[in-house]
Amino acid sequence: MKQRTSHYPLGKLLLDTLTSSGLSIHYFSLAIGYGNSNKGVRALDHILTSGVPNDVFLRRLQSSRFAIPAQVLETALAETQTIVEEEDRIARLAFIEEERRAFIPFIQAIPEYTMPTSITFHALSGGLNRYTHYLPLDFPDWSSLEQHRHLQDLIPTRFAAAQGRTLFMGAITGYRLCLRYGEQGCIFSVDGKLLGPDTLPEIPTATVTLAGKPTPAGDLTKLFCPSDPTDE
Repeated sequence: MKQRTSHYPLGKLLLDTLTSSGLSIHYFSLAIGYGNSNKGVRALDHILTSGVPNDVFLRRLQSSRFAIPAQVLETALAETQTIVEEEDRIARLAFIEEERRAFIPFIQAIPEYTMPTSITFHALSGGLNRYTHYLPLDFPDWSSLEQHRHLQDLIPTRFAAAQGRTLFMGAITGYRLCLRYGEQGCIFSVDGKLLGPDTLPEIPTATVTLAGKPTPAGDLTKLFCPSDPTDE
């Protein structure tokens, strides 16, 4: 029999209620009104592992003979919400730090359209990753003159390799340069001239999910699209 635990006050309260009922989890699920016990079990397991309340489960529970005193339940819900919010905050900070560590300076094509003509095929083709070129890690430390010389050679080359267009997002109208994570970048023309600070909106990225798992679009590009025009 699966051993269920939870570090959330709400989860602990529900497990205590289940134990006090003297019923197995499946019979408990039926006893609180689920016609399909598996649905009740899945709902309870989700609460135990995530701390996120399931309104249907709680309504059924509170309408059954195993109802928890309202004040006790409200306290558990409030304490659990505090924990979940803190966990979310920590997870966001960890994600940002991971992205910061993994960041590599890059230039990326600015497409004519803000939305692809086909979101699905845009994702399958690799999106704007096909038109992103990563720069040396120490590029931010180069002198401004060295940076501009490099970009004046690089950007027209990338533009020509892509034949001036993106898949599903129209013509390439310029390039954005991102030197450091979280900092405002710059916009360059297609011939490599600096135009000014980057005030353009970010283009949404698309993720392809196969069998429930995110799949790198580049792995699918070879199946659905011609060779990446910007590959060197």
